[in-house]
Amino acid sequence: MTLSYQSRTPDQPWQARVRERSQNWIAGAILMDPGMGKTKVVLDTAGAAYVAGAIDTLVAIAPNGVHEVWAEEAAKHLGIPHVAAVYRSGTVNNPVRAALRVRDRLVVIALNVELLSTAAGLARCREVMAGRRVLLVLDESQKIRTPGTARTRNAWRLGEAAVMRRITTGTVVTRGFENLYAQYRFLHPLIIGCKTYTEFKARYCVLRGPFNEIVGYQNVEDLLARIGRRTAFAYESEMGLAEPIVRTRYTALSAEQARLYRSLKETFLAELRSGAVIEAPLMITRLQKFQQLVAGHLRDTEGEWHPVPTPRIADTVDVVANAPSKTIVWAQWQPDIVQLSVAFTKAGIPHVTYYGGNTTAVNRENLARFKTDPAVHCFLSTQSSGGAGLTINEAKHTVNFSHTFNTEHTWQARKRNHRLGQESVIQVTNLVARGTIDVTLLASERKKADFAALLRSPDLVARWLDGD
Repeated sequence: MTLSYQSRTPDQPWQARVRERSQNWIAGAILMDPGMGKTKVVLDTAGAAYVAGAIDTLVAIAPNGVHEVWAEEAAKHLGIPHVAAVYRSGTVNNPVRAALRVRDRLVVIALNVELLSTAAGLARCREVMAGRRVLLVLDESQKIRTPGTARTRNAWRLGEAAVMRRITTGTVVTRGFENLYAQYRFLHPLIIGCKTYTEFKARYCVLRGPFNEIVGYQNVEDLLARIGRRTAFAYESEMGLAEPIVRTRYTALSAEQARLYRSLKETFLAELRSGAVIEAPLMITRLQKFQQLVAGHLRDTEGEWHPVPTPRIADTVDVVANAPSKTIVWAQWQPDIVQLSVAFTKAGIPHVTYYGGNTTAVNRENLARFKTDPAVHCFLSTQSSGGAGLTINEAKHTVNFSHTFNTEHTWQARKRNHRLGQESVIQVTNLVARGTIDVTLLASERKKADFAALLRSPDLVARWLDGD
């Protein structure tokens, strides 16, 4: 590949190292901690590949909202003439159609990963790639970590039509080594050397029980050696960022919360001690009810949310109102966002929301307002909506209102303002209710093995719920 390509922006040392290692690969993984500029690495790789005549199109598939960043980043970094367009579901997409008619510049098309969940969406993706020499990148590739889903299998099918492939993520292993198979299978089946997921598990996982539950791993050195041949890594320690200053704001339960928490705990523990078999997904669902209650709401059997009085809302208002700089507030559920937004409005705190209750266009507008309007003090978002792919360095303070079992969401969200370009020391405030599951969630790095242990030990469940 020719090296005459020149980016519009200079590389950081780790970006140069990753690009030099990976730019000649037909298929490979760019595993960089969040905030280290992996999008620039891929864009510059695409620019060099275009100059060399290897590709004419870059197609980036990313989570909703994150995919729009690719067009912005292309304008910032690409050192060659190009045209970029974002595919938006439910619209005419004339900009995409116009971009695909271009033949004298690099074409950059950004797609929402949800397109891969349906046959119709896969067809749209194939139409975009038809007749073109494509570098196909799966950004936040952990979104295709489950081999049996339509999304993952459609990603594999789409990858077969690309002349170059990349996966990019900072969280390739979010729960266990089994997450690796689907992502590297997209790149090429020979990288790991297993034709099927069943073969992968037999070689690299320790299986136990009638349902072949994964309880451990084997031949790990062999697995890491195989993927290492087609993986370029970069770690946040290379950036030299100051560590965040983390503090805990303890918040009480209301009398109603405390009563409901005790009742839920007694009922749940009685069920466990009766010998009832509770599978891991149901265990997580049950434990989430305690998280929801601590945050200030419960869902009934009809799926309706009901608020439960909690001092946590007022405590969060106090923290945000007294923060000297722009603040991000992360919460887990939409009712958290609704209740906090009402409370912020009553308290006169200028804020924007970014969550699934808004349209994509509203979220996009709200993010821009927070970043550019000095008067907007707070960015209020769920980890699942705003926790990946965004750069929000304007915020120097982060508040974690509610906590989650999803370590991927937690890890990604904390990097939105602790990333390349952040010159301030980030202040982090964790809202925690003593004697509840809050304490356990905040203190432990949760693995699948934790849930396997919970299934076997009512006493361990009791300690989790008591925050021990």
